[in-house]
Amino acid sequence: LVLTASGKFRKVVKKMERFVDNYRVINVWKMPKETLIASDDHPILCLNKKTNKSEWKFVSELEKDDYVGVSYPNITKDVKTLSIMDFLDKSKYTVREGYIYKINKSKNHPKYSIQMKLIKSEVDIDSDLMKLFGYYLSEGDIDQNDSIRFTFHSEELAYMNDVITLMEKKFGITAKIKQSNSGNWANLRFFSRIVVQLFRSVIGEGFNKKKVPSWILELPVEKQKGLLVGIIRGDGFPTKNRHTTNIRATLSNPNIVYSVWTIFARLGFLATFKKNNLNKLSTT
Repeated sequence: LVLTASGKFRKVVKKMERFVDNYRVINVWKMPKETLIASDDHPILCLNKKTNKSEWKFVSELEKDDYVGVSYPNITKDVKTLSIMDFLDKSKYTVREGYIYKINKSKNHPKYSIQMKLIKSEVDIDSDLMKLFGYYLSEGDIDQNDSIRFTFHSEELAYMNDVITLMEKKFGITAKIKQSNSGNWANLRFFSRIVVQLFRSVIGEGFNKKKVPSWILELPVEKQKGLLVGIIRGDGFPTKNRHTTNIRATLSNPNIVYSVWTIFARLGFLATFKKNNLNKLSTT
């Protein structure tokens, strides 16, 4: 999918490649340096300062202090529920009376496993689920295919208890806070292969491979606020100057950075991108 100038995602149906003799590097205010590299004849949506209307200009015609269009998803498509069965192997799981059951293959055992914690087949897509996804994006990962692990600073007890409450509310599973004996951190592990598969399918795993799917970027902003809360509590912090308090999030995953910027834009705040050069061992 690509985001068009109209603020809508569209499927790529064809890709063309060609060599060019000349290209330009464009830096846009509040965007990362080298925001765009394009050929001279590539069209850019700009503001005509005389008519105060948008128009297309070739890259070769751009001048310093021109205003260019920056697009973000501006349509709202609400999604009420998420069907967990859509992400599971239907030869292994089935739904009975609104709950997911694992099918036993052995004829010597009951038809359905009694050892698995029952999970509802559908979960409401609301601010709480988005906040949980936000915590996972910033502080969570999948551990050994059978659990989801969240790691926090040992003093962030309020955030850890919030995750426990949200997991119990949305999926009926819980965990205990386990303090580290070797550092100022603690973690939570929630055991459920079903929830693991849901998070892996929707959000992904690994600090550099997680992503925010396009349908989340089109949800009502009241739901998206929950995602911001979870992400910023994990990877954000306030900075103060003489007059205001700003929020800064430090992230290494480009998809999550863009998603945070997008949601803030939908809320009416144009955030600033800044790229820091970290050493090769840095992961945040």
